[in-house]
Amino acid sequence: NIFFDTDQTKPTKGSVDSINYLITYLRANPSTKATLMGYADETGTKAHNKRLSTNRAKNVKKIFMNAKINGSRLEIVGNGEDTSVNKNSTDARGIARRVTFKIMN
Repeated sequence: NIFFDTDQTKPTKGSVDSINYLITYLRANPSTKATLMGYADETGTKAHNKRLSTNRAKNVKKIFMNAKINGSRLEIVGNGEDTSVNKNSTDARGIARRVTFKIMN
């Protein structure tokens, strides 16, 4: 997972290892594609969170493209709010603000 601070599209510094892991994997497996799925917590409107989740996935794609991963190998999906966590918990909301990736061979 790649995590984000509230209302931000730039990954947290703690997410660098996850980003580098996927970049390394994609470089070593040039026929592999990935879906980048963005999420937001439940603060803000549903429409705003949908855009935010999409923009998070787009920004991660841009990071990968800057690392010379062909953008055609990366699909983005904005899933909007992750309602599976306790919206009253700061820690849980931190887990909801993320981009996950699914590898497709």
